[in-house]
Amino acid sequence: MLVISRKVGQVFTVGENVVVYFLGYGNGRASIGVEAPREVPILRDDIKVAMAAGVPLHAIEDALDSRENQEPTPEATEECRCLRATIEVHLETIRGLIEEHDRLEIMVREREWIIESYREKFDAMVEKIDELTPECGQCDDCVAVCPACSGSGGLLSACCTCGGSGTVKCSGCGEDGEA
Repeated sequence: MLVISRKVGQVFTVGENVVVYFLGYGNGRASIGVEAPREVPILRDDIKVAMAAGVPLHAIEDALDSRENQEPTPEATEECRCLRATIEVHLETIRGLIEEHDRLEIMVREREWIIESYREKFDAMVEKIDELTPECGQCDDCVAVCPACSGSGGLLSACCTCGGSGTVKCSGCGEDGEA
């Protein structure tokens, strides 16, 4: 016995005139199409059993002719072609959407990584600022505007320079002030 594996839509031939199409599978069943000259008998096992049981051949032929061996009409063939083309277009659209989804998912992961990296850098900078500007604990405000220069740019920074006394020199005018 020759065993042949085929994907949906693939074809194999038997001899010169018989073409077998693998149409699909599902629910434990395989669907195949067989194209052969009328003189080549194609019988399922249940038909062979019926013939062996004495069912007249014309009754079996009538049943087959009325159901399974009908030639499709040109309209039905054209409708199948149109449906197949429509399905192929939809499948291509779905493939494109899946590719776009995957691309966007990668971009989101990259951006999340960048955001997390910046968040870590920001937190490290805040920690460093806190280390460099500890509060003295004796001032009401860590930084105040110098009253001598009327706030024209001078700042009194008690936390950084007062050493706990609360009196510092203005960075603008140089006069002593209290922060």
